[in-house]
Amino acid sequence: MDNFITWLTTEIEDLKTTGGNNLFMQGKLSEAIRIREMFKESTEWISVEDRLPETDDYIMLSFENFSLPAIGRYEVDDDGNGAFYQGDDDRSCVSFGLFVNAWMELPKRYEG
Repeated sequence: MDNFITWLTTEIEDLKTTGGNNLFMQGKLSEAIRIREMFKESTEWISVEDRLPETDDYIMLSFENFSLPAIGRYEVDDDGNGAFYQGDDDRSCVSFGLFVNAWMELPKRYEG
């Protein structure tokens, strides 16, 4: 995926220099930038300080104090308080002494 993003970034730079005032090329440039950002968001860690995940979706969790990531979820209670949970666990990550510092969406499952 990194190779694709690098290639697309190169193409965007080429479009910037060759597109000039051509409206068609400017449209292609805007679309290429949108696609690059979409792919970057789906393949990069997102800091919990920048944004929290949607609730009930399984995501990959990164921990401030543990080197291996885990699959988990983020839930918000009726009072509006949120917490991260590993897998289907009922106890939050914090209750195990694990502090989530970032998360990312999971790739789509394989369908062969």
